[in-house]
Amino acid sequence: MASSSYTPPENAAEVFEQYRDALATARRLKPQVRKLAEEELRRGVTAGQLAHATGETDEVYRRIARSLGIDQKRPPTRTSFPSGESGGTS
Repeated sequence: MASSSYTPPENAAEVFEQYRDALATARRLKPQVRKLAEEELRRGVTAGQLAHATGETDEVYRRIARSLGIDQKRPPTRTSFPSGESGGTS
């Protein structure tokens, strides 16, 4: 990481430090959260329930479930359309 001569104002420095600490904590917990999420998904907990419990998005847990071959309660989002349909907004 390159160093610089930037010194944030005191109020910003305090918030930046808190944010840096929060990111470090999230990185440290991520493997444990993933392991627990895998176990819960196998038990039948939904991606939405895990998202609500953790503050992540549903899609994070849908991807984990797909990687494990776990059937989803919600069908995948439609990614292809019959000819003539764009699927976008006009």
